[in-house]
Amino acid sequence: MELQTRISVSQSPFQLNHQSPLLMVGSCFTEHIGEQLLHGGFEVMQNPFGILYNPLSIVECIQRCLTLQPLGNDDMVQYRGLWHSWLHHGSFSNKEKDQLLESSLLQQRQAHQFIERGCQLIITLGDAHYYTLHDSDYVVANCHKMPASAFDLHCATVEEVVDSFVPLLDQLQQFRVQVLFTISPIRHWAYGAHGSQLGKAVLMLAVDELLRRYPQQCFYFPAYEIMVDELRDYRFYADDMLHPSSLAQRIIFDHMLQAHANADTCSLIKQHSQLYAMQSHRPINPESEEYRLFEAKLNAMKETMNKKYKQ
Repeated sequence: MELQTRISVSQSPFQLNHQSPLLMVGSCFTEHIGEQLLHGGFEVMQNPFGILYNPLSIVECIQRCLTLQPLGNDDMVQYRGLWHSWLHHGSFSNKEKDQLLESSLLQQRQAHQFIERGCQLIITLGDAHYYTLHDSDYVVANCHKMPASAFDLHCATVEEVVDSFVPLLDQLQQFRVQVLFTISPIRHWAYGAHGSQLGKAVLMLAVDELLRRYPQQCFYFPAYEIMVDELRDYRFYADDMLHPSSLAQRIIFDHMLQAHANADTCSLIKQHSQLYAMQSHRPINPESEEYRLFEAKLNAMKETMNKKYKQ
């Protein structure tokens, strides 16, 4: 008996390869997949503004990486001894304002270089809900644990999401950047079961429209559908019953490779992953003969891969 409704993922024109750098922007699910790609030997940059969830902030992040527009005074706030950016995740917050500016611009420059090189861009949209500063239209990417009274909650419409992405996608075309959209399988329970589904539905409809308008540039991978249908059993969820477990993340990643990587790329990913696992090995006795042989085997594998795959 088949006890799962399996998601069939066909081969996509968006094909991963080790010659193209990967820029990944979006929710924390971006980083789950990004780590696996990094271990698989890809040149990866993850979340130059930190983890982002709403589509409007994601567009702003990529736009600023394109233009290299630095943070202005209106983009920052000091709260409880730290300087925060309204456009960045809290991991960028710093006691020194200049350090926040420097670290953010450094990430923008690196992302800009990826785009100039014609990177492949993977965008993971988390939720259509977003916050603005109270009585303002300024969209914040993170509330930095400030009082709720400082913000107003909104849910983007399909038209808002599409209209925000269109100018960005037009600009990315000049760099021949292909975009793979995914929707995070993580449910946003703060908005309730129905609210979470509404947020995902807006994102799905918006991405569908973008794929219709940009059929040669934009593609879609059904991470959300795999999670809620094929992996609907709670054994595939973490302890909070909202996030995918590590097993679910690996299954979704395997589906991604099935759709977006050929046999040679998959073989190289496997070899890089084996090397990463070996390099992460902590020896009990680094001076032992056993470890010396292990290191020799590791170096031989590296040399063989360098000869076979010139990157």
